[in-house]
Amino acid sequence: MIAWHTGMRRSEILGLTWNDINFDNKIINVRHQQQVLTGGIVKLVEPKSSSGVRDIIIGDIIKKS
Repeated sequence: MIAWHTGMRRSEILGLTWNDINFDNKIINVRHQQQVLTGGIVKLVEPKSSSGVRDIIIGDIIKKS
């Protein structure tokens, strides 16, 4: 649902934490993305470029899901 309605990349969605989602103002703050390192180690990193850090307005459909 999130990918379809926001256009976010998979790594960005997997990097979301509850602190990144503001249901009252209907905004998702993209501040991290998930990165899988050699050996299967998973960590959250900042997006590669400054344009990757952004706020995305979400609609009621995502809020209700």
